Amino acid sequence: MMLNEAERLIFARKRRKLSQGELARQIGSYQTRISRLENAQSKPTEQEKLLIQQVLNTPIWALAAGE
Repeated sequence: MMLNEAERLIFARKRRKLSQGELARQIGSYQTRISRLENAQSKPTEQEKLLIQQVLNTPIWALAAGE
């Protein structure tokens, strides 16, 4: 089963036992921003991608996948 980026973000965050708010604080953002990313309502900036992957210690977004 292939997960999309939003699903991978949710899975990785929950595996680290972080709430949306806790993840947001760790990357200097807001809970609503994490919610929008997890619901695929927004796309993350490159900086957000780097910070989130560092905090969660796992790759979520494919490298240069046609972007």
